[in-house]
Amino acid sequence: MRRFYLGVGAQKSATTWLFQQLIKSENYKPGFCKEYHIFDYLEHQEIHKNTRKNAHIRIKNFTNTYQKQHPIAINSHFQNRSEKTIETFYENTDNYYDYFDSILTDETSFSADITPGYSMLSAEMLSTIRDNFEKRGIKLKVIFLMREPISRLESELRMSLRREGALDKKSDNEMVMQIKQKLAEGALNNHGNYSYTCAQLDNSIPQKDIFYGFYETLFLSDEINRLSEFTNIPQSAFDSNKKINKAIKPFNYKPKDINEFQGCAKKQYEFVQDRFDFDLAIWNQELEKLSKNKKYRSSVTTASFNKFKKTLMAKPIPRPTD
Repeated sequence: MRRFYLGVGAQKSATTWLFQQLIKSENYKPGFCKEYHIFDYLEHQEIHKNTRKNAHIRIKNFTNTYQKQHPIAINSHFQNRSEKTIETFYENTDNYYDYFDSILTDETSFSADITPGYSMLSAEMLSTIRDNFEKRGIKLKVIFLMREPISRLESELRMSLRREGALDKKSDNEMVMQIKQKLAEGALNNHGNYSYTCAQLDNSIPQKDIFYGFYETLFLSDEINRLSEFTNIPQSAFDSNKKINKAIKPFNYKPKDINEFQGCAKKQYEFVQDRFDFDLAIWNQELEKLSKNKKYRSSVTTASFNKFKKTLMAKPIPRPTD
């Protein structure tokens, strides 16, 4: 059956890496974006007000990425046509579904929309997306990747500073203050609210069609195998060593600041432990890297991963009771 993979975040949790693995498959049918940002714009325009007018940038980013994997001629005509097409998606979402229906030309084909901003979609919107693909004979499969909340937020801020050309100018103390400001503004209640995203998925998508994963363990062989089975892409096709959007400048945080940050993420820690039987020592280890000024991605051992692997791989994963 034709498939469509909807990536719903979280931001800075290996979603770009995920997309680059999907597009290597011979069954992948290219659209013209990694992140279409259709449904987050329609449901939360006050937050995503710039995504519509910035569509041309996302299309250009896609062409640069896709051409590295598949040397094909993508020219200005492709860019202009794609910009006109995505505008029709915003005007009428039927055009979005019809577009993918038209490019998925055989039963083994798939395409994808990996938009981290979709982590805030409601169950109602997710159900609508599921139903519209289903009536066109396309199976919707959803992937949600989580990451230690403070490390994810810090990585998001560094990415923004790098794009602004301000990363090298930031001192450690300035970065601490910026993280505190974001936390005070409720950053973990938006794109980093894992309990909300999981609840919306649970109430809209069949459990067998959801992949829940964690950034810190995603690149271990057991998880690569689980992702391989979910996507029907051979395990050998996944590159578990390639790091995408890596940071250049790390900041040095004092233990007292790390403890304060972690206290703000208490609800998210409790949620993943209760829901997935996640070993919180793994996330504590990620925070320790921040305080020790480390730049590597992950050193999670198979032993620490095994503590919660059985629960994570169980079908179905236990759902919240409330």
